[in-house]
Amino acid sequence: MNQKKIILFHRDFLGFTGGHLKVYDYFKHVISSKDYQANIYFTPESIWLNNPWANLKKHIQTKWEPEMADVLFLAGMDWFALDELQRQNPPAPVINFIQHVRHADPECPLYQFLKYPAVRICVSQEVSDAILQTGIVNGSVVTSPNGMDLAILPKQVKKNIPLFIDGIKNPVFARELAKQLEKRGLVYQLLLERVSRPVYLSYLNRSKISVLLPHKTEGFYLPALEGMLLKSLVICPDCSGNRSFCIDDETCFQAEYKIDDFIRVIHMAKGLGRKKTEEMLESAYSFTRNFTLEKERETFLQILENL
Repeated sequence: MNQKKIILFHRDFLGFTGGHLKVYDYFKHVISSKDYQANIYFTPESIWLNNPWANLKKHIQTKWEPEMADVLFLAGMDWFALDELQRQNPPAPVINFIQHVRHADPECPLYQFLKYPAVRICVSQEVSDAILQTGIVNGSVVTSPNGMDLAILPKQVKKNIPLFIDGIKNPVFARELAKQLEKRGLVYQLLLERVSRPVYLSYLNRSKISVLLPHKTEGFYLPALEGMLLKSLVICPDCSGNRSFCIDDETCFQAEYKIDDFIRVIHMAKGLGRKKTEEMLESAYSFTRNFTLEKERETFLQILENL
């Protein structure tokens, strides 16, 4: 019987984020395979509140020993877990998971890591295009769009929130938007702080319209996909990484990142007839159901085989 190959992950978990969630999904892909074993090391500063690895203690390493692994899975600033010589000549093949277009920005600390040898998995075509255009990428690049675990989505319930505003990533803009909506007598639910994943999905599930405020640029932007799968009418600006599924007037409404334009689009969405609303919700749901964890898993396991 062949011994399983060890895929070693590294995380500095200071609070739940969508980025950690996707690394966790890839961790589960390894667990699902008969050929590989998933291990993970957490920095001493890491916390366990809302940490999805909390119940997987048998996979957690108390020492960071990259030389003992068959493959290293690094994302974001994880490269700093290796010293400079190890980054230039890694002790094991590196899978570098890239979730944002900012990796291609020379002003961003993440940019420097593109010159180190790795197989890079990018969460959208926009991210792949961005890093390849730098001309410094060392190794192959694979585009694997983020997948959703459809099984964890809550069952459809009555939509008792007329308008939901996710202002977690842009609280200043969200507060101003809410103030302007209040002046116009519109009822809304405003979220400004991170909540647990089930609570967040519950907001989307109960909302007729979801106004989502990403950073100006994102690598993918999962909340928009989740809103569509939960049949909430999504309003979301272009943030680069969401272009493959945020299609204006087809799967969602897109607004320019200006208060006045958001108000215009919100009024348009609220005034949409029942037939057109149902058509858009169904179009969005049908389109986004193709973004599955199964596809993501198949692509990843194939990459591991080719290593």
